[in-house]
This record gives sequence, C-alpha cells and structure tokens, in this order.
Amino acid sequence: MQAKKLPLALTTLALLVGVMVSSAAVADNVGSIRLKIFFKIMTYDGNFPMEAAKVRIGFVYPRSMSADEIDAAHTLFGGFSETTIHGKPFELVDVPYETTAGLTASLRGKDLYAVFLAGSVPAGDGATIAAAATSEHLFSFAVDPTLVASGIGAAVEITDNRPRIVINATACKTAGRGLDSALLALARIVQ
Repeated sequence: MQAKKLPLALTTLALLVGVMVSSAAVADNVGSIRLKIFFKIMTYDGNFPMEAAKVRIGFVYPRSMSADEIDAAHTLFGGFSETTIHGKPFELVDVPYETTAGLTASLRGKDLYAVFLAGSVPAGDGATIAAAATSEHLFSFAVDPTLVASGIGAAVEITDNRPRIVINATACKTAGRGLDSALLALARIVQ
C-alpha cells in the first residue's frame, strides 16, 4: 500500500504540531519544509527592518556547486515567490565564494537581511561564514543543522520525520536579531 502524498502546507503543519507523516512525504518536501520554516523564523525577529521595501536574502554557496544544484535552489526559492515577510517581498541574491577569506567583503554593500547557506557548504567553512554574517548583522540559516554549532544562526533538523528548529541564540543575539521567546521555546537551542 502506497502512502498518500499530502500537500506541502498540510505536511509542514502536521510536522510542526507533531503528527507523524510518512517518511516519503518528508523526503519529498524536506527542502520546501526548511525554506518555509526559514521564512517563518524571520517573522519572529523583533529587530526586523520594517522600513525595508523588500527583504534581500543572500544565497551563499561554494563556486564548486554545480549549475544543476544552483538551478534547483533557485527553483525551490522561486516556488515561494509569493511569500512575504512582514508584508514585504523577498529577493534572492547569489553570493558564490571561492574561499571564505573574502566573504565579509562579498556580503557588504548588498543590503542583505539574511543569508541562506546551501547544503553544499562544507562544514569547515561554517565558522568563517558565520563570522562574516554576524559582522554584517545578518540572520544566517543553514541547510546543514550541524553548522549551527559553528555560529550559524539557525537550521532545521529532521528527526523521526519531524522538523525541529535549531537556533544558536548567542549567534542570533550577536548579529542583532531579537528572536521572540515563543520561537525560542519551540527550538533546540545551541550555544
């Protein structure tokens, strides 16, 4: 018997309230679930720049990432083109890097609010990217939840077919993010 595929919104809602859904539903939607939660976390930032006309998000990835992977990420973000954060549309800005040495300069001047780290970002680059994002007061989110321990602000881990928000509260505070206590109560906090 094949599991019935739930629409993304129902799958995400079911996961957030702790209802078990099929592992196939989670596997089919894990990228969308992470992205939906990423957008939701931003609405819990008490220091969100309400004066901004749009929310600029830097998509950080190593230059070695394949064109197909980049296209897949753009397609995933494109599926959320109608999504707004505090009523403001978002704009995705590519931030490819060869080495992490010049990443702070690459982030500066782009008028970004947040950075979203691709899944292909090596674990060894996490701390340097986190420092660059923090120095520019950017909210940072990684596909890989292990990067949160290196100073990235947040990620979503999937355990037993349930998403769990992982937040580095110190990193978020240092970057100037004022995350709501209701969000922090739902998350696994990493220092």
